[in-house]
Amino acid sequence: MSDPLPRYEKSDASARGVWIFGMALSLSVVLVVFGIGAMLKFLSAHPTSPERASWVTSPGAEVPAPRLQADPRAEMQEYRARQEALLKGYGWVDRERGIVRMPIDQAMDVIAERGVHPTKTWPNGATRLQMQQQKAGAPTP
Repeated sequence: MSDPLPRYEKSDASARGVWIFGMALSLSVVLVVFGIGAMLKFLSAHPTSPERASWVTSPGAEVPAPRLQADPRAEMQEYRARQEALLKGYGWVDRERGIVRMPIDQAMDVIAERGVHPTKTWPNGATRLQMQQQKAGAPTP
């Protein structure tokens, strides 16, 4: 079966539209070139005052050295040692409120034994862990 509708462009591109686009583009390029020229002429006629000059434009300014790591491997080992000491040691987090830091292994054992909030009880006298176990249908201790 042949398709009665043609499968090609029925009309060519508008010559007038292409001409208008080309002229607008050319005019834009000319305006940008003249605008940049005028800006450069203005800026060269008005030099920057010395008090407004940055260290980049100041004559004799010393460029700061890059701050590179001298020994990245050793610095990473020191960082990990500090973090490991925090995880495995005791210390005060907030002395006024009585919050202390304890070794992570011991903290996990305490949480496993007592639950997250062992002192908080619900209106029926159960702890949070017991309430969760009741909800799950597990036997309470």
